[in-house]
Amino acid sequence: MTSTDPDMTDLDTPQNIDLFIHSFYNKLLKDELMAPLFLDHANIDITTHLSTISLYWQKMLWGDPQYNNHTMNIHRAIHRDHPFEAQHFRRWFFYFEQTASESFSGTFTEKALDIAQKIILNMKKSMLTIS
Repeated sequence: MTSTDPDMTDLDTPQNIDLFIHSFYNKLLKDELMAPLFLDHANIDITTHLSTISLYWQKMLWGDPQYNNHTMNIHRAIHRDHPFEAQHFRRWFFYFEQTASESFSGTFTEKALDIAQKIILNMKKSMLTIS
């Protein structure tokens, strides 16, 4: 978990969320285990994806209504063809937590970490039982 550090930025503006998302995905997309999930299996357009994920976190952190996709359905569709494994979830959270601790601190950063843990638990419960 991060601590509240006045010299670090919180996830309290769209620009800060964008910085977080870009740093986080920079790590994911360099990782041998994770990059294929996004680039090969999900076949995402990274520019569009980053914008979408930024809106997702704005919704999750502040209730911004711009994001209206059903996240689980998107991931279930990928999982059907390319099953997620426990190591994928661990690695995703590792990079999420690492990104937060490197440059971010504050109420919204703590909230994002709590939400990310819940997302991982929910996805593991859902995905690892429907292989």
